[in-house]
Amino acid sequence: MFALSPDGRLFAIDTDGVVTLGDVARGDIIGEIETGRGQAVGLTFGDSGRALLAVNAAGQMVRILTDPEAWLARACAVAYSKESIDRWIVDAPAGSRPPQRCTR
Repeated sequence: MFALSPDGRLFAIDTDGVVTLGDVARGDIIGEIETGRGQAVGLTFGDSGRALLAVNAAGQMVRILTDPEAWLARACAVAYSKESIDRWIVDAPAGSRPPQRCTR
């Protein structure tokens, strides 16, 4: 299964439930995402290309964010979660600080 984003900048291929997201211009693979739902019978970009929908034969759908701003927001949410900060306090080298690129 294959899909091309509305602006033609991204492509997605599903192989046995692993969606590979790539950059068309560079031909680079951005990443692979396991859907946990088996092989898709349908792939389509939605939200003006900011998300990819994968549907399996049973009709189960997975929404995969493709927008870098959404990835950054998710990464920052994880980095500044209470659990992450608690782990940082215990496991980080003395004197180090959590990542400073995220805004709270």
